[in-house]
Amino acid sequence: MKRIAFLLAIILLSLASCRKESDTKSDSFILTGIKNAKGSEIVTVKIDSGVIHSVPIDCHILGSTVYDPTSGGYGYVDCDSMFNLVNPATGTLIRSFKVPGFLSQCVIDDEENTLIGFYSVFLFKGGSKSSQEMTITNYVVKIALESGEILANNTIDVGDGVYGCICYFNQEEKGYVLERADNTLITINPSTGEIVKSVSVGTSISGAIYNPDDKTIIGFTYLAETDRNYIKVINAETGEQILSTEIKQRDNYLGCISGYDPANNSYILVNADNEVLFIDTSTGEISKSYKLPETMSDIRFRKE
Repeated sequence: MKRIAFLLAIILLSLASCRKESDTKSDSFILTGIKNAKGSEIVTVKIDSGVIHSVPIDCHILGSTVYDPTSGGYGYVDCDSMFNLVNPATGTLIRSFKVPGFLSQCVIDDEENTLIGFYSVFLFKGGSKSSQEMTITNYVVKIALESGEILANNTIDVGDGVYGCICYFNQEEKGYVLERADNTLITINPSTGEIVKSVSVGTSISGAIYNPDDKTIIGFTYLAETDRNYIKVINAETGEQILSTEIKQRDNYLGCISGYDPANNSYILVNADNEVLFIDTSTGEISKSYKLPETMSDIRFRKE
């Protein structure tokens, strides 16, 4: 039976300990995520002003959320396999359509205005439950955001699985990128499902963000030997490590939440105390922070 690395990665938090930092604020950033206490809600926070909007929703699939710059909508897949695109400020449903499975690792191709995601189908064969064998078939799907039309839906062999917190779309190469369980970045043609490029990065990178300006990946790792977290900057074309900077503040970080502020060269994480931390990638120091009112998942960051 194949190991499903992406499912494990979604539910894990990076290991570390906690200490508080100052509550200075960042300018011009908006975050939208989902809180699940006492019912699910889409919550939008303006970090510079603290303005908050919330919109009640039904359940959602972890890792399925996207921000669509064309419509300004926050999209998610619900438990009925419906993709819903919502105006996060007003709660207005922009559009909704059926998708072929519980999509995760969702990204958007801005130029083609398409949604791209990954999902798995599980089949059980055999007689009694104790003797049944499970097979897993993985798919990459490409869907027109305007109409919901499925443009491509192809099987893909990802070996022992992919990590759930690492996905991005390379607009220049028109490639959908995931990290396979063998610590290899795979670039997938979303129209065919073909793996067109593989680059070994040598380690699992949590919270990876792609910076198209210099074609690097910014993420973090935890090193048990030192009990420290490190920001990693990696050349996405070669897998070569460019920078490794110790994060000076000790924290647990919420899984699958990260961002990047290129203007200030700040990597963004959220710790277990619900603080949004802007971390200088060159020094590892916390340059700014903001306290969230509640725990949120599937946060997407954008400039106002």
